[in-house]
Amino acid sequence: MTPETRNMFGKKEFKLMERIASFINIGRRNPVIQIELVHALMDKDIAGVGLSCV
Repeated sequence: MTPETRNMFGKKEFKLMERIASFINIGRRNPVIQIELVHALMDKDIAGVGLSCV
């Protein structure tokens, strides 16, 4: 995790994704702004999410 990768996925990035897209985080650390991911799912900006337990 670096300052460049921390919180690199947020509202802007989720809005750029197609509505049928699923976001899958396979990293060891979390580059996602969690609340904005929840909002993207609730607002149906993305279709789904998957998390890897690494």
